[in-house]
Amino acid sequence: MIGVRTLIGGSRFGARPEPAVARGNTDAHQRVAARLADLRRLEADLERARTRYERAIANYESRTRELERRGRSQPGGTRTKKAVASGNGARLRLSAATFDDLRALGLSETQSNRVLRHRSDRNVDSVAGLETVPGIPRAKLVELQQHLRD
Repeated sequence: MIGVRTLIGGSRFGARPEPAVARGNTDAHQRVAARLADLRRLEADLERARTRYERAIANYESRTRELERRGRSQPGGTRTKKAVASGNGARLRLSAATFDDLRALGLSETQSNRVLRHRSDRNVDSVAGLETVPGIPRAKLVELQQHLRD
């Protein structure tokens, strides 16, 4: 019959385990301790990342609310849509046009972004200056001239 000491590295007669076996157990303990330390470091990194993520989400939400608030307080967004829909001749100033205003005039998201970027970066403030904006067909420029003013 095999005793418990035989299973853990000792002999059946109660002798102490050989030094190599004892050293092996110490190495195993050190490896386990090292892995536990790695896990603790990873948990700390994960917690820091979670905190950064939550801050970023909160920042994004507050910025979104601020932009929505500004968008509602700026005149022109709904007025432009109504003016375009009704065809009553009301024209929007190019320098005051917002992204939503340009979208309501039939420009794509890319075209609207390009117009806004050219307006700010290159001081394009006239309807004629929109010809320098790439990706807007001439027919669309003619249509925009009916709805925009300098």
